[in-house]
Amino acid sequence: MIGDFIEESVYHGLEFGEFRELTKRQKRGILKLLSRVSEKSYRRGFQHGKALEKTVNPAHLRFNVSLTRSPFTDVFYKDGAWAKKSGYSSEDRFLMEYPDINNIGLRI
Repeated sequence: MIGDFIEESVYHGLEFGEFRELTKRQKRGILKLLSRVSEKSYRRGFQHGKALEKTVNPAHLRFNVSLTRSPFTDVFYKDGAWAKKSGYSSEDRFLMEYPDINNIGLRI
């Protein structure tokens, strides 16, 4: 069933249900890896992109904040401090961005 996903899809070239037979533990490991890679890529783009309007120090975000978190980069406390504990887990953010991951059998 390769080819069922459109070429612009991140799933293009994979079979429907390709990872369905993996154990829950294996699926969780793959999702953790994918979510952290996704978060790392976002942070690199944030650091090098136009979003440098001093919302948060991009280098600090990229190198000092755990990849298990996907913090909001534009949320501040009343004292002006960056709300680094805001946001979502990187896995939750990944699943929000790619809800169809279920189509290749990776949803847990």
